[in-house]
Amino acid sequence: MKKIKEKMTVVSADGKVTFYLEKRSDVCLYDCLHLDVIDDVEELRLDIPGMTTLLLSEEHAFPSVRKIYIGKEIQNIMIYNKTFPNVREVESDSNVFCSGSMLVRNENFGMSKTLLNTFCLKSDETADLNGIADIVGSAFYGCECTKAINTEQVKHMSAYAFRDSAFADAKKNPPVDGLLMAGSIIIAADPQADKYVIPDFATLCNSLKFNLSATLVVENVTVSAHILYLSGKIEEVHGLPETVVINDSACIDELSILNIVNRPGNLRHIIFGEKNTEYVAIDDIVYTKDMKKLLCCVKSKTGNVEIPSGVEYIANDAFYHCKEIDSVKMPDSITEIGNFVFGDCKNLKQIIFSKNLKKMGTGCFIACEGLEAVDIPGSLNAIPRDAFRNNKNLKDVILHEGLQLIKQRAFFEIGSLPKIKSLRLPKTVKHLDANSLKGIPYIEILSNKFPEGMVGAIVTTSPVYNDIGILQVKTPDSLYFLPPAITKANISRLEDDICLSGPDALLSSYKYALTWDVKIDIAFAIYEEHKTAETARYLAKNAKKIAKKAMETNDLEMLTKLLEYDVFSKKSIRFIYDLISDDDNEKMVTTKAYALEKMQRRANKNNFSL
Repeated sequence: MKKIKEKMTVVSADGKVTFYLEKRSDVCLYDCLHLDVIDDVEELRLDIPGMTTLLLSEEHAFPSVRKIYIGKEIQNIMIYNKTFPNVREVESDSNVFCSGSMLVRNENFGMSKTLLNTFCLKSDETADLNGIADIVGSAFYGCECTKAINTEQVKHMSAYAFRDSAFADAKKNPPVDGLLMAGSIIIAADPQADKYVIPDFATLCNSLKFNLSATLVVENVTVSAHILYLSGKIEEVHGLPETVVINDSACIDELSILNIVNRPGNLRHIIFGEKNTEYVAIDDIVYTKDMKKLLCCVKSKTGNVEIPSGVEYIANDAFYHCKEIDSVKMPDSITEIGNFVFGDCKNLKQIIFSKNLKKMGTGCFIACEGLEAVDIPGSLNAIPRDAFRNNKNLKDVILHEGLQLIKQRAFFEIGSLPKIKSLRLPKTVKHLDANSLKGIPYIEILSNKFPEGMVGAIVTTSPVYNDIGILQVKTPDSLYFLPPAITKANISRLEDDICLSGPDALLSSYKYALTWDVKIDIAFAIYEEHKTAETARYLAKNAKKIAKKAMETNDLEMLTKLLEYDVFSKKSIRFIYDLISDDDNEKMVTTKAYALEKMQRRANKNNFSL
């Protein structure tokens, strides 16, 4: 809305109050930004036609004012307590504000109320918060009173609601169980206390800061959820103490517990009291009372974890970011683990799975950098997406009969090649998602039929992966070769060819390599293994280029073998012979002699003339 610089001065009928107004829009609405009040004025009437907003700074105080009248056009008021420190009556004809002893705004069509100002209550006065659900701004700023009643309905408040008030002064308002209170509202925590007890029906101020080496006892667990609601405001909240004790079970849910455990801070121990009928903590790991479900573990947990027998399910994120645990042993009673359960457990070196595990969630072991080997039980029919992603030290993976599906990026390593050099796929594996086995150089399949998606699973479209070398796929009857990187279109083409012709479609895979060097290497490997006429012709066609590359790199193994296999034409052999000088190194001279021998043999056989 475009602002119009138009100002107006209005003086009250008795000449004792001057309003300085500024037009803020083209609809004839004015904000009152400043006012002057004669010293003996006791009632301030806010009923200027067209004025909808009162926005006053803290520059002036008007202690003579005892009453404020709010006209029906007023929609918004923002003032400081000390501007009118002695107001004790508010009369309102506006449907936005309430009549009473304090400045209170109606919310949700009058269903709830928000406290804006208490007007600096004196030490002998009482703050009656009957009906108040929210406290905003610095509502108690400058208040000298230390008694508040009817506070149970307060659900939220700003971090500065009790700033510079007697409630926040430990000398004027002594701590109760380590906490400064305003009725049932927790204003602050004593930084020297070694124990805090949050009572029933307590509401927490957003700026609460505990002594991190203390114990926090929560009598009413509805409060615990609010404690964790504050976790997003790290700049205002220090975190939880080392030990949290939850004595009640009313209204608590798994999300509240997860929030407590996952919150940044100093938490080392969580304890559930005798009154809690839903949950139990054993060695700082939280379970449902029936011990069938493991909910979470404190992030400071160290050493080895052995989950008790009888547990059937591990919940999402249960051990996420537990960076100091070394090993986990699951009982055979576990049938399912959720998403990201062991994600970012960077020191986890060993995991012993349940033999009856049937389901694993997404990213279960993502970023577990300490894992070097895993033995996945055959009871699991699918390895989920991102299961072992970014496990940069994972070398050995054992899979068993029963596994049917490996999903996207299951063993994918971002930014580097996988440490896994070989992988054996059971014959029960039916499908592989794209990039599920990306970059693993040797895959052994215990069936002569490829799983669906085989090519897309191990081959990438990035030329960076050319450094891997040739990819090999072994079946019981044969050995096949693939380029490490090909185009997306050619991945699909190869997949289609395999569906029509079976694995032998890979006998032409060299065609799809992104570089000539890789094409030659794969063609040579295919020829050595299968002796196909197609690859022989391709190698013969490129004889001169192969010879030149061998000379440049001093790698004559392929050249020598191709001479041995009689792949090259007479003309190509002559070219190789002439290319090598008698002054070259011993290897090259030996290859030249071999080329000469081949020429002589052909001369004898075919009347070949030198």
